[in-house]
Amino acid sequence: AVITLVVPVTLSVARALGTSALPFIVAEVMVGTLGGTSTMIGDLPNMMISAELKLPFYAFLQYLLPICLINLVTLLGCFLWWFGVSTPGVMTGQMRITLPEVTIQHPRALKLCGIVFLHWIVLFMFSAIPAGILALASSLILLLICGIDRKEIIRGVHYEDTAFFILFFVFVGGIACSGLLNTLSQAVSFVSGSHPLLQCLLLMWAAAGASMMLNSGAISVLFFPLVFNRIGKTTTSAFLAAMALAQALFTWRFVPETKGKTLEEIEEHW
Repeated sequence: AVITLVVPVTLSVARALGTSALPFIVAEVMVGTLGGTSTMIGDLPNMMISAELKLPFYAFLQYLLPICLINLVTLLGCFLWWFGVSTPGVMTGQMRITLPEVTIQHPRALKLCGIVFLHWIVLFMFSAIPAGILALASSLILLLICGIDRKEIIRGVHYEDTAFFILFFVFVGGIACSGLLNTLSQAVSFVSGSHPLLQCLLLMWAAAGASMMLNSGAISVLFFPLVFNRIGKTTTSAFLAAMALAQALFTWRFVPETKGKTLEEIEEHW
């Protein structure tokens, strides 16, 4: 969602500056991924994992934020090395950008959204109220006090998507309560001979296959408790870190550079 909002602005600014938008868009995608990973509210799977494992906000932040900051510094260094430091005309005073006049149609509603959002963040960090209840209560409060036509807001709600996700997670909860996960856990243990590495691989392949048909958040709810209880948090975390490193090395060594190449040239490589 953030990239969807930021990329059009980036393209417009880059066009006005007369420079390539590619470095900025790639950086925004990478930084957006790091930002979403660093907190338990940055991404849906993070929220699901935290809720299932009863992790508080500060615990999630304590372990992931330092790693994400290290990755951010490394990423910035890589971008300086890959793209260098350019000085478009606006930096040297050779170009001026005339920004269009922007008028906020509902300034009061915008201020109220900011106030309610800050209260939501504080309550989320320091209270034991579930995040879903806080989000629902905040939405209802804004609907009542924002001053915008409520019928117009309600007409903009996608009820089909909302109903789909509600029913989908009810379905996932039913699978978890049916005992299917315990059966799957016993089957994985039997096939792997209780070997931790083989169990990780089997569960990873099972999760990858299920994610082709199910939502990633639901897959997190289904598989993370199973993996943690069956293999242990230390082994699971070490395995995930090793797989991430292996993926990075594979990409660096075998994935071809596509910059400046046509689709036909890329297809010929494969």
